Amino acid sequence: MKVAGDAEELYNREQRKLSNQIDVDRKKMDSQSIFPFYIHDHTKEANRWKQIDVYQKNKKELSIAPPPLYINEAAALGHLSALKSYLVENNNDPACLDKADVNGWRPIHEAARAGQTEVIKWLIEQGVDINARTNNGLGASPLWWAEETLGSKHEATKVLKKSGASKISPEFK
Repeated sequence: MKVAGDAEELYNREQRKLSNQIDVDRKKMDSQSIFPFYIHDHTKEANRWKQIDVYQKNKKELSIAPPPLYINEAAALGHLSALKSYLVENNNDPACLDKADVNGWRPIHEAARAGQTEVIKWLIEQGVDINARTNNGLGASPLWWAEETLGSKHEATKVLKKSGASKISPEFK
């Protein structure tokens, strides 16, 4: 009877060692890979997992990000009267029209991307930086956005070119 008890204790001890080793191996694998153990890198499943993982991270970041600037939205929608009111509310200081949101987008970028020609003309008259770049200086200029989304023959693109804007593409790192 004592031998059976000793054998059972030895068996249980080995099971615990094995279980602990599996936990250590699992933690080691988790720290080396973003995938669960059953998904192998360089497979369709791995690509899908990356997409889902990135989406979840972006979704979380977007939920805590500050809302876009009101003036950017007004520029994108072509609400020139709202932009003029905003200028008056800010003591007619044109610098308020050149504010960037957290992504570096300014009203001129939004107006250029949306093709709001009248807004673009008015912003240029106010002296905004027509070559400002999005993404903290690494993104594109308003002319690049206009050409990319609307084409080179669109009136918004022509207005920016006539004003001396440079076509600066984004830097991808």
